[in-house]
Amino acid sequence: MAAIAAALAKVRYHETELGSEFTEKDLFANGLSGLEGAVVRCDALGASLGIGFGNAKRLLERLNRYGGVTQDEFDAALKEIK
Repeated sequence: MAAIAAALAKVRYHETELGSEFTEKDLFANGLSGLEGAVVRCDALGASLGIGFGNAKRLLERLNRYGGVTQDEFDAALKEIK
C-alpha cells in the first residue's frame, strides 16, 4: 500500500501550454547544463521528480510542461541528488 501511495505521489500530467517557471539559467546555476556530468545530474533530477530522463533541453521542457513541478520540489530534488 505504501509503495502505491509513493508512486501516485509522483504522478505528473502534461500541460498543453509550455510554462515559464524554469529557465536555462536555473539549469546552468544548478549544474544541470554546460558542465561535465550535467547529463547524469539531469537524469537523476528527472527520476527524482518523476518526469523522465533526458538532456538539459528536454529536462527544461518537462519542468515547464508537466504540471505540478514547483520551485520547492525542484530545490528538494536538487538536494536529494547532490
